[in-house]
This record gives sequence, structure tokens and C-alpha cells, in this order.
Amino acid sequence: MLCACGGGGSTSAGPPIDSADTTPPSISISSPSMATSYSTSSPAITVSGTAADNVGVAKVAWSSNLGVNGDAAGTTSWQAADIALQAGVNVLTFTATDAAGNAATSTVSVTYTVPSGVPAVGSYVLPGSVGFVGDPAALAQYLDGASAPAGCSWQSYGLRCDQTDLVLDHVHISGGLYWTGTGNLTITNSIVEGGDAWYAVYAAAATNNADATMTIRDSTLRWAPGQAMPSGSDVGPFWTRGTQALIVQRCDISGMPQGLDPGADSIIEDNWIHDLFQNNPASNPAHLDGVFSQGGGNIVIQRNYIDVPARSDTTAAVFIQNRGGTDGGIKIYGNYLSGGAYTLRNQTGVAVDVVNNTFGSSLYGDVGDLDGYPGTYGTWSGNIHADGTAVNRP
Repeated sequence: MLCACGGGGSTSAGPPIDSADTTPPSISISSPSMATSYSTSSPAITVSGTAADNVGVAKVAWSSNLGVNGDAAGTTSWQAADIALQAGVNVLTFTATDAAGNAATSTVSVTYTVPSGVPAVGSYVLPGSVGFVGDPAALAQYLDGASAPAGCSWQSYGLRCDQTDLVLDHVHISGGLYWTGTGNLTITNSIVEGGDAWYAVYAAAATNNADATMTIRDSTLRWAPGQAMPSGSDVGPFWTRGTQALIVQRCDISGMPQGLDPGADSIIEDNWIHDLFQNNPASNPAHLDGVFSQGGGNIVIQRNYIDVPARSDTTAAVFIQNRGGTDGGIKIYGNYLSGGAYTLRNQTGVAVDVVNNTFGSSLYGDVGDLDGYPGTYGTWSGNIHADGTAVNRP
């Protein structure tokens, strides 16, 4: 006769653990190479291999000397997909564990070389290093209501210029620029301050030439010192009614609710965006953003130092939101991104590449607002917090 002895406790549904099992598993790496070192120019790597045990492999996990880790898919045949790499040597350790807790490891050293054109981690500009850095007294002075460049005149809403193409170099405009041309606008080595209306630079033409651009380099754009931007306008210093690509390089941007609002084919690089201004009451605040793309693909955002408030009225350091559709070809490379309710929000960018960025502080976390939106990420690699720990792919 069989009988059951012991108390009335429940029993485990799993197989019994052999406490006498002291034999560790074996584990080997088969792809992308069986060698102990490997070099790549891809920012992510997939590693696969096999494992075996006299009783059974319970789990295969991986870790990196740079602070990231995860579980591989499978046991006797396993794969760890899309492990993000940082520039330099990444030591990846794969550990097979059996039910008794015995473990074995296999290691590969992966050297990631950043391809040309992708900025390295930490290559962003530093505060105070960009914008107009010369002597303001050396600039042609076009101050509110006073002298004006040829072909332009002061109006109640700012300095109005009607040329099809407009080039401004080494000028100081205080009061704002209202431009009606349909061609190219180029501003270099200058200071432009808003004050008369709701913008610093406004491209007022409803249509423009198909290949038109607004190019601003080595300049400082801000609200006029000593004046507060009026409430009701949730904008940055550049605004357009048309579809010009926005090329902004090595500029110092501050003092308005938004930093930059790039459309399709824009290049935003090597800028310092900081000290955004809340111009609405707390009961109905403007939402602040460092870079806010409201539609358009093929946008490059790289090597910028974007430092916005870490609070609830700031959407993000970088915010992608096209209310009419989705956009591809957006690249966010090598920036310093700090502030926002979340540091990065991508609602409508498809396969956005986020590589080698440094994430500072935020109110709620690194990445937000993906659930329920069509935004997706492509390459996510080399992104770190300011303390050097990895920012994991959302």
C-alpha cells in the first residue's frame, strides 16, 4: 500500500532540483564569430550560440562591462538580439545557468568603431562655445525703429525685408525680423532679438521656392534683454508659414518657449539651446521643448547641447509629433539632452535612429509617450546617462 506522509503544504509543479548536481553547464558562442574578439562598425550586435548541461540549461543571460545586461532567447540554442554597443571595447559575457545554480560563461570582446558621419558620445558642443562670440560693437546695429539695411524698413511688428533672397552677416537686429521673400534666407555671425511681435525671425510668405532654405550659423537668437515675451505664442525664435528646410548650426538659442521647430530636410547641429521661457500663466502654460518637430522627415539633430527645464510644462528636450501623419529618416546623434517631463518623446517618427546621446535629468524618465502612437525606433545604440550608465532601448 502507498501512503503520503508529511504536512499539508503544497508541492512545486516544477521538476525536482537535484541538490547533488554540481556539474556546470557548457556554453559557446557561434555567431557573429567563434573568436574571442570581434570588430564592427554597427552600433548593435546580435550574438548567438549553444549551451548544454547534464540535467538541463535553465537560462542564458548576458552582461556588458559598460553596465547593460539582459536575457538571451532560448537555452540549448540561444540568441541575444540587438545588443547596443558603445564606441570602443565592449566586453560581453554570456552565462548559462542550470536549475541547481551551476553556471558557466563565455566572453567576447567587441570593438565598435563609430562610422564616419555618426558623432561619438560626448562630441556635443559646450555651453558658451557657440553663437555670436565676437564683439557686439563690431556688428552693424539695426535697433528697434532706427536704421535698417538696404531694402528693409522698420514696422510696428519688426524689421521688414521683402527681398526674394536675403543675406544678413555681422548684424545686430533688436526687435525681430519679418521677411516676405520666397527664396533663401541666410543669417551668419549675428545677434537677432525678438521684441516687437511674437518671433525673432518670421518667414511670412505662405509659399516658397521648392528648394528654399533658412540658414542660420554662428549667431545668437533670443528675446530682447530686459523684455518679457508676450503670452499666447508657443513658438521658437524661427517661424515659417512655408516649407523651407531649417539649417541651424553653431547657434545660441534662448528666451522663448521653444528652441527650434524643424521641418523636412532640416539640419540642427552644434547648437546650445537653453533657458526657455514660460510666457503663459500656470493655469494654461505653454509647453516648452528644446527641439520640436511638428512634421517632416529626413531631419538630422546632432551634437547639440539641449538643456531645458525638468518639469511638467516641458514636454521634452526633443519632441517628435506630426499631427497629420508619420515621418521617417529622423536621426538624433551625439547630443546632450537634458530636461523635460521626459527627455525624449517620439510620437510619430518611424524608425528614428538614436545613437551616442548623453541623457541628463528629467522629471519622469528618459523616454515617454510611445504607447498608443505610431512612433518607432530604428537604431538605438551608445546612449548613456550623464553618469555613464546605459540608456536602454524603450
